Amino acid sequence: MITNINILKSILFLPIIGLFFYNDNENENNNKNNNSTINYFTGSVGALLYITYTYFYKLCITNRFFSMFIAPINYIEPLSKSHKIISYTYSSIHSIFIAFFSSLYIFGIIGRYGLTQSFFISMSYYLADIVYIIDTSEKISNHNYYILLHHMIIIYYQIFSYIQNDSIKIYYGLFYLSRAFIAEYSVLPLNYCWYLLHTKQENTNKMIISSILTLILYFLTRVINLSMVVYDIWINGYFIFSLVGLPLVLLNYYWFYKLTYKAYSVNKKK
Repeated sequence: MITNINILKSILFLPIIGLFFYNDNENENNNKNNNSTINYFTGSVGALLYITYTYFYKLCITNRFFSMFIAPINYIEPLSKSHKIISYTYSSIHSIFIAFFSSLYIFGIIGRYGLTQSFFISMSYYLADIVYIIDTSEKISNHNYYILLHHMIIIYYQIFSYIQNDSIKIYYGLFYLSRAFIAEYSVLPLNYCWYLLHTKQENTNKMIISSILTLILYFLTRVINLSMVVYDIWINGYFIFSLVGLPLVLLNYYWFYKLTYKAYSVNKKK
């Protein structure tokens, strides 16, 4: 398994290397030197994110002292599962990062070049998370299959927006994708709920507030927002891209149902 996962890690690292030297044509014409510097920095950050994520989760599995160091007080799972702390930490950092940059683009604070650079770093996270899911799952569950599908759809859109030369498709692609990434704001309270549940704080006011905030943000940014994004892509004539995004919308419908049912069940037990 170790050999296989190392091969997978190497294969999934190739897209990062392949896009490392990509140059945005419009920005390159305006300022070639600055463009090269930013691309180098972006590529370095993306590669570092991928390497550190895949290294630290593995360290949790192989090094008991590191597992003890990162495990929070009252952590209910065995130390061998402390790699989940790494996963949720990187997930939270990524959600803040990509939602923030997408918001900057929507409000016109940054341009196309800045957004595509953030997509590169985001893609590095999704690739690393694919490695993590496959490596840490004794048997890949349906839930993990759904997450893998979710990640692959997003990576498809990110790579397309990054290498596309048609200015009209670039405009619509970045606009819709940045709107879709607003959904990442819902990940923060969701991950915090996971933390509270796994540190015996499920009966606290913090849990109640976080659960309510999760459901509200999830409904607004994922159920409604993603549905509108896919619909807008469809009515603007990009049928293939809307069909690719449809499973993502359906997944979020399903996950929202699961979250709502979970919240109802927990509240009913009290």
